[in-house]
Amino acid sequence: MDLEESDLETRRRLCMKFVHALSRKYPEVAGLLLGLSEQLNNEYMANKNENWRQKTTLVNLLITASMGNYTYRHGATDL
Repeated sequence: MDLEESDLETRRRLCMKFVHALSRKYPEVAGLLLGLSEQLNNEYMANKNENWRQKTTLVNLLITASMGNYTYRHGATDL
């Protein structure tokens, strides 16, 4: 569902679009995303019951960072 954008106008979706646009325009954003993903994973692993939001954020961040080109009709066409 995340790749199909079933939540078109949510804050989460808009943030994912923003991060995707930043990473396409500025390649150095990838380094920042890597650092953030490590931090989110460490926080989640420290307490899985209370820090489940960090895991959700991490998954969304990885989906966003991994998509190279995306259209509504064809989905992710370049990874």
